Amino acid sequence: MMDIDRISYIFGSFARRRQSQEVGVAKRRSIEPTKKVFHDRSKSTPHQSKKTVTTSPRAKSIVGFPVDEGKFKCPMCRRQYEDPRVLPCLHTFCLRCLQELEKRGFSTWYDDDPEVLKTNSTDSRKASSGGSGYASDKRDDSPCRSVCCPTCGSRTEVPPGGVSSFPPNYTLQHKIVLATLNSQSTHLLCDLCPSDVSAISRCMECAVSFCVHCEEVHLRQKTSSEHEVLTLQRARERGITKVRRQIMCLKHPDLELSVFCSTCFQVVCRDCVSVSHRGHTCEPISRAAKLHFSKLRLAADRAKSVVEESAVAAHRLSTTSKKIEAQCNKVQTEVEKFIEEYIKSVEEHKVSLLEQIRQVREEKLQSISREKLRLQKRIKDARDIAYFLDDLLSDGTENLISISFLLLHLREVLRILFPGLQNLRIGRKVEVLLETRDHNETPIDRGGEHVTAEIRHRDAGVSKSLAVNVQDRRDGTYGISFVPDVAGKLALNVCVKGQAIKGSPFPLTVRTIKPHHGTFHCCSFCSSGGNKDATCGCEGRMPGGYKGCGHGHEGHPGRRHWSCCGNVLEHSECVRSNSQYQFTL
Repeated sequence: MMDIDRISYIFGSFARRRQSQEVGVAKRRSIEPTKKVFHDRSKSTPHQSKKTVTTSPRAKSIVGFPVDEGKFKCPMCRRQYEDPRVLPCLHTFCLRCLQELEKRGFSTWYDDDPEVLKTNSTDSRKASSGGSGYASDKRDDSPCRSVCCPTCGSRTEVPPGGVSSFPPNYTLQHKIVLATLNSQSTHLLCDLCPSDVSAISRCMECAVSFCVHCEEVHLRQKTSSEHEVLTLQRARERGITKVRRQIMCLKHPDLELSVFCSTCFQVVCRDCVSVSHRGHTCEPISRAAKLHFSKLRLAADRAKSVVEESAVAAHRLSTTSKKIEAQCNKVQTEVEKFIEEYIKSVEEHKVSLLEQIRQVREEKLQSISREKLRLQKRIKDARDIAYFLDDLLSDGTENLISISFLLLHLREVLRILFPGLQNLRIGRKVEVLLETRDHNETPIDRGGEHVTAEIRHRDAGVSKSLAVNVQDRRDGTYGISFVPDVAGKLALNVCVKGQAIKGSPFPLTVRTIKPHHGTFHCCSFCSSGGNKDATCGCEGRMPGGYKGCGHGHEGHPGRRHWSCCGNVLEHSECVRSNSQYQFTL
């Protein structure tokens, strides 16, 4: 029985026959499941002879994976490349990894880079099908399949032949071979001996490894007598940079790619020309390489210029980013400083407003207390008069005429005053409460009465009326409010069901708000800069010939106040007499 064992070759692949152990002892190579690379002489100089060698099995030269060569690791399996294939996006993966990806239904297999997930899958670079993965290969009518690059996420159309039709990465293979040859752990065999003989030297010009006997033969030949032949140790120390490149055809592994088909834009072997490229325009690969190498150099130069321009742009962006960062930090510092100062000012203003509120509260409460005392006195006087008159009327004598002089005093005591309607100011809202009673003077505890109010000017020649708002509180009382817009004497007429109430119309007097003409200061000494002639309405005096007040001295109110009238409220009406004038120096 004979079977075919296809193994990976340095620049392509080749088929090698393997006989079973029942037939006889033959040359046998096995692929072991390990992270090792095997090297024999056929990988650099394949023999064309098909003569069967009956010697003992040839020992393999084992190469350990170079630890520091991370670039030779496949991004998918994280192991050394095996038959690396390059995608149109120029990312390389093992053929076995791509086949595994193909078996999984072309599902996306992303790399560790999280930025790959952000790649737009619709923005893809497509590659046509073909035997070697070139764009010019003939397509079929099979449904279009695509695979996402695990590194960049670009979606690539898979050729009809599957992922195995993607071209090998010959450049990467060459680097792997060089790394293998330069590794100290690599056991090289003689490239000329048909049997497994260890190599001890290498020709740096022919890129061939020799055993002792082949080295002597190589140096005795006239064409190679002047070649530089070094020991393997010395060659590795200098660095092996040259290897015999033979790129084999994927369809005919025994033949080298030597012809370029201009029609298909593909490198093929001699058999491919006569089979699948018959009638096409073909030329030797060396002649086509010169033309395409010049184009590649131009493309490389353009790519380098793009790299340089991109680097300059990136540096410019980095500089701009630093400037923006510095400017933003500066503005942030200024904003924080401004906000801190603003908050401090607001807090100070808050303290000032709270102090003014406290002062207004104290003054208003004191005014209300005084008014309460006055009303309590009026209540007491009215009650005493009522008791006196009840006693007087109970006697029923004519002697009542003798005390008629008391009626004038009683009339003054019992007269109802409206102090709130006699001291009105322009622009300040006035509110009056109307209480309804029945004919028995009993308060009515329900609303619904038709109450109207009207204000007219009492001045001669003025017939202008003022808008008045009447609000039914549903408890027998009605709120009457209005805002005077002019100064003068007004009359408030209130009617219930079209009839004027008792005492209507009520006289009103509206005055303008008298503004302050002084300075709201802490003391006249500070506001005038120490001028002795500066005066103040608080009537405080400083010793030493000063006419104005000063902190802690007699007559000073102990807080900020107006210099014109001494009022301690900043937003208040000036109470200074019009006959007095003040000049601030």
